[in-house]
Amino acid sequence: MNLEISIAATYFLLFRLILIISQKYSKFTFRDNLHIASKVTSCINAGLAVGTSCIYLLDNTQTKQIANYLTILRGYTVFDSINITYYHKHFDWAPTIIHHLSLFCLTRINMNIKRYPYYAARGLIAEITNFPLYFGWFLIKKKKIKTKLFKINAFLLVLLF
Repeated sequence: MNLEISIAATYFLLFRLILIISQKYSKFTFRDNLHIASKVTSCINAGLAVGTSCIYLLDNTQTKQIANYLTILRGYTVFDSINITYYHKHFDWAPTIIHHLSLFCLTRINMNIKRYPYYAARGLIAEITNFPLYFGWFLIKKKKIKTKLFKINAFLLVLLF
C-alpha cells in the first residue's frame, strides 16, 4: 500500500502543477481549471493504461508489466478519490468514488489471485476514450462546437466507444 500512496502523491503533484499553470494562463473559471487539471492527470493515467495494455495484448508474456500498471492504477484511484472528495462542490463525486473503489478492489483481487491479466488489459484499453471525451469537453468550453475539429473529435469518440 505504500507504493500506491507514493503514486497518489505523484499524481497530486502533477495535478497541482497543472492547476497552477492553468490558472495562470487560462481565462477559465476556477471550477473549469480544476476540471482541466483533473482531466489531464486522468489522460496521463489513461495513456499508461492503454500503452501497458497494448504491450501486453501484443506480447502476453508481459504479465509482470500489467501487474505493475495495476499498482499505478490503484495509486491513481487513491489520488482521484481524495481529490474529488476535497473538491466535492466542483465534481460529481459519488459515482466516481464508487467507480474508483470498485477498480481498487478488483485490481487488488486480480493481483492476489494473479489471474485474468488478459481481461484486465482488454478492459483498460477502453481508457483510450478519455482523450477524445476530454478534448470534446475542452472544445465545448472554448465554444468551438461548430468547428470541423469538434465534429472529427466527436466521430472519433463514437468510433472508439
